Amino acid sequence: KRIFYKNQLSNLFSRTQTITDLLNNLGITPRNIGFSYLRDFILELMNQECIGISFDSTLYPSICAKHRTSRSSMERSMRSAIQYGWTKGDLQNYLINNRLAFVVKPTIKEFVYTIACNLYNYEFKLKLGQIPNLNPLLIKKA
Repeated sequence: KRIFYKNQLSNLFSRTQTITDLLNNLGITPRNIGFSYLRDFILELMNQECIGISFDSTLYPSICAKHRTSRSSMERSMRSAIQYGWTKGDLQNYLINNRLAFVVKPTIKEFVYTIACNLYNYEFKLKLGQIPNLNPLLIKKA
């Protein structure tokens, strides 16, 4: 069981809100069942600083236990959410604009790592004062 301090809770809330806004802007809405799974995966990776976490032995079991679902059901939901964002949303444009060009739809692992590391790098640069406090990742391009 983790113990959170006040500043950690506010950081956790702002990260969750940032991830939620980004997924919404990419066309993956909370109506998709895979939305909460993807958000939890991205949040967990950002909390672990995007370094060498095994999806199979660490992340899948913890997220499955949290949502009380099977791994196959969770994977299917995440794949359909990514597919929806790829075909109907702005996911393809986001990946191309951030020089992360995927010719085909990314896998779950590629998508989650890409988003998590991109947001983590943005937070790191923001802390160093290298970029203004305006989140370009969440601005939807017209």
